[in-house]
Amino acid sequence: MTAPRWFDADAVRARLSFPALVDRLAQAFADPAMVVPVRHHHTVPVPGAPDATLLLMPAWRTGKHVGLKSVTVFPGNGRVGLPSIMGVYLLLSGETGVPVALLDGP
Repeated sequence: MTAPRWFDADAVRARLSFPALVDRLAQAFADPAMVVPVRHHHTVPVPGAPDATLLLMPAWRTGKHVGLKSVTVFPGNGRVGLPSIMGVYLLLSGETGVPVALLDGP
């Protein structure tokens, strides 16, 4: 099994312009093979700081790919010089479940 490809934020920006992304998302969500189940959000206690939130957003195209966007929102991160929102996107094979790519998702 091959390791999934890693795309950092710069690589994602270099390969996909915002207008192209909007067009592709519109096409994907119009496809009847696209399944977008309920998203999940969970409160994560952070000692000595405001509670954080974990967001889990799955979607798949039947027989093609399965994806999971995972985002955290840590409101207290500004105190330590970090962004409040962090995220990654995991792309899996829709035939085998094998990880294909991991994308940095700021």
